[in-house]
Amino acid sequence: MLDHLAAVRSLELPEGSYVVIGGSGLAVRGIRESNDVDMVVTNELFKELQNKGWPIDEPFRQKWNRVRLKREPFEIFTDIYLKRSNQFIPADQLIKKAELIEGIPFLSVRDILFYKTDDPRSKDIADIALIANYLRSNQL
Repeated sequence: MLDHLAAVRSLELPEGSYVVIGGSGLAVRGIRESNDVDMVVTNELFKELQNKGWPIDEPFRQKWNRVRLKREPFEIFTDIYLKRSNQFIPADQLIKKAELIEGIPFLSVRDILFYKTDDPRSKDIADIALIANYLRSNQL
């Protein structure tokens, strides 16, 4: 089982330059397990990581015409894409809304739910149900 908090801490990223998104936010809240860490980072941090040798995920770029860095267990983006509105939500907006969990910024459960409902894949549909149960149980 991946320790998401320890994994993110191991990167020693500057405060205010990133937010953890997706399944990691569910895992740290005990909603479901996750084996990777998806993050949105500022353009500056993205370039810094790239300069430090983090590879661009070529299959992802070819499939989606977007760039992300990938080094297990991390997938690093500079934004979140909303298909319905054809809109990119940049890192700075996501970082401002982040919730700190043990000092690490994560998307809120409600924000995770919002992004997962934009263009749900089969695994997102399962997550949506789990998040709904979590919100009901925790009165959030």
